[in-house]
Amino acid sequence: MNDYKHCNAELFPDCECLTSSNNHSDNDLSLPLSQHATHTDFVSHSDKLMSNDLSLLHCNIMSLYKNMDKLEEIVTPCSKPPDIIALSENRIKETSIIATLPGYNFINENSQTLAGGVCAYIKNNLKYLRRRDLQFKMHGCENIWLEILGKRQKIIIGVVYRQPQYNIDEFSQSLSETIAKNNYAYYVIGDIDINLLNATNDSRIQQYIDTSCSLGCYPIINKPTRVVNEAE
Repeated sequence: MNDYKHCNAELFPDCECLTSSNNHSDNDLSLPLSQHATHTDFVSHSDKLMSNDLSLLHCNIMSLYKNMDKLEEIVTPCSKPPDIIALSENRIKETSIIATLPGYNFINENSQTLAGGVCAYIKNNLKYLRRRDLQFKMHGCENIWLEILGKRQKIIIGVVYRQPQYNIDEFSQSLSETIAKNNYAYYVIGDIDINLLNATNDSRIQQYIDTSCSLGCYPIINKPTRVVNEAE
C-alpha cells in the first residue's frame, strides 16, 4: 500500500472523487483525463494492479438489496477485487439485515430519508480506523471517513453522498472544514450531485471548486458520469 496514485477511480462508473495534492509529487500536480469504461475495461484494469496498490470502487447502488447481485457481478470476475468498495444511496434501514460480501468488513451510515445513505466494504486484510471525528452533520448528506493504516503512510478515505436538493454552500463549507482537519493524504469518493460543468453559470458551484482547490483538493473525475438523452 505504498503508492496511492494507483487508485484510478476514473475508471469506476458514476463516481466523483477528490484527491489531495499531497498524493502527487511536488513537481507533478497534473491529473490524467478520465476515461469512460465498460465492465470488461474495469476487470482488465483490476487484473493489472500490483499487489501493493490500493484500489477503490464507488457505485451509486440505488438500493443495496435490489442491486447486490449486480455489485457481485462487477467484483467477482476481478483477480484483484477492490480493496474498498464504497456505495451511495444504499437505502439501508435500521432494521435491515446487512448484505455480506465474503472477504470484506462492512460499515455504514444510514440516511434519515427514504433515499440516501453510504456504506463501505473493506477488505479483511486492511487495517483501518473509522474516523467519526471527521464526520460532519448536515441534513441530506451522509458521510463516512476511514483512516487506512499502511506500512509507509496513512491515508484518509471519505465516502460522501449529498442529496441533490440540499444546500451546496452548506455542503461546501462542511466538507472543507473536514478536509482542513486532516493531515494525511486523502481521497473523497461518492456522489456529490454537483455538476462542475455549470460552474460558469452558478456561483455556488464555482465557490465549491475554488474552496476545494484552495485546500489542495482536485477532482479526479473530469468527465460526466451519467450521460442520457435528456441530459443538459
